[in-house]
Amino acid sequence: MQIGRAIYRIRKSKGITLKELSAEIGISRFSLSRIETGNRRLTWDVLVKISEGLRVKVSDIVVTYERLNQL
Repeated sequence: MQIGRAIYRIRKSKGITLKELSAEIGISRFSLSRIETGNRRLTWDVLVKISEGLRVKVSDIVVTYERLNQL
């Protein structure tokens, strides 16, 4: 499982659209979509921007990722 799937799950659970998050963090919707689907590499800087846009800690994304991997 990719960490992008965890980002997707958190974003959806907060009711945030791809358009809203991409505008908030200054990344194109296309790039953000590719991150969520695992088709684009994720840098630390972008992960931090995403966590700030989602208003969660980076560790929350990692914990969600780990939980999804256990399924």
